[in-house]
Amino acid sequence: MQIIKIQGTPFANKPLRFIAVNLFLIALSRFVNIKIFGYTPIGYFWILMLLYSIFTILTNHKIKFPVLYYLPFTFYIIGYIIFDFSFLGLQSTLQYLVPLIAGMAFSGFIIDQYVIQKIFRYNRYFVFYILFYCLIYPYFIGVSVIALGLPAIVMTCSLSATLLLGEYFTFRTRYSLLLFFLLALVPILAVTRMGVVAILLLLPLNFFKANISFRMASVIVIIFVGLFVFTLPDFQHKMFYSGKGSIKDISLENEDFSTTGRKTLYNLLEYGIEQNPVWGNGPRSELGIFIEAGLTIKESHNDYLAIRYEYGWIGLLLLLLGYAMQIISLLIKLWKEKNIFTRVMIQAALTLFIPFFAFMYTDNILKYTFFFGTLHFAIIAFTYATFISCKYEESNILQKKSE
Repeated sequence: MQIIKIQGTPFANKPLRFIAVNLFLIALSRFVNIKIFGYTPIGYFWILMLLYSIFTILTNHKIKFPVLYYLPFTFYIIGYIIFDFSFLGLQSTLQYLVPLIAGMAFSGFIIDQYVIQKIFRYNRYFVFYILFYCLIYPYFIGVSVIALGLPAIVMTCSLSATLLLGEYFTFRTRYSLLLFFLLALVPILAVTRMGVVAILLLLPLNFFKANISFRMASVIVIIFVGLFVFTLPDFQHKMFYSGKGSIKDISLENEDFSTTGRKTLYNLLEYGIEQNPVWGNGPRSELGIFIEAGLTIKESHNDYLAIRYEYGWIGLLLLLLGYAMQIISLLIKLWKEKNIFTRVMIQAALTLFIPFFAFMYTDNILKYTFFFGTLHFAIIAFTYATFISCKYEESNILQKKSE
């Protein structure tokens, strides 16, 4: 399908600016490493997105995001911080809520085809930045890609990769598929295991209009690529302390299998979870056990365990309930929606839950808010915002005729 370029409405600037600011903060965070009052820019940028989202809500004066789905979890963690207050707990609580507030803000915009086309263009520009930063920039400064430390931006890679797939399957733009495979090189060169899995899973498991032959072929590609990547020296050293192992050696029970410290973290968390399995131990309480154990690491690297430790089974089930209702709502909207531009955003929003749930298992994607969460919820909010399917000039003519 050929993309028809149209002129945007006067309302296009606000949603485009929202996305552009988020992408700019991601890019800027990779080059500004100075600490201010002990915090890197990442520690401030999520606050900027929070304040920007709140400002947007106040100026838009309308919210169309399905907040109801997330209210049980929201009330639960807010109630917890009121009765068990700490500064770090408040910070953690706000980080969990930033994507929701961003979604509320974005849902108040007016969207048209021009905005969606521009979002795809912004994404391509950002992919070029990622490819430069991850594949070319390291050689200019004489370091390896691994040395850049890319866990957070690899999450964004999976988000950009999803939009590229959406562009390819909807508009048959072959360069989008090419950029997807180039982007898939980033987690491989950065030796981030879940990053590789998350991006490759997008090929067969996406919600876009991909035929069965493509999905079957992609499974074969994943198997061959996975086996090849597994044999690479960098991955062998990342997977096994001895630097060498086979597929059957991948097990937490194998002492040679490298968990990069996660096994120690998980054991500490499991003990605390057993003490208070239902209600948890309070917001950000896991940091105390890490410090007591003499660890310098500050995060759990498993959002499922972190939520269970802090808020118990109640907190985790309320959070997953919100996501489940959101997914069901999007599936119903996809079934009813006919507009091709709105459909691709619904499909992208649904597909993004795949890498999201994957990264929750081995990382802290709930707290890397502006790297993934705010953009994901903005894409979800696309589908609830007011959509204008005609050109602004045409709508003006119709309005004048009616007058």
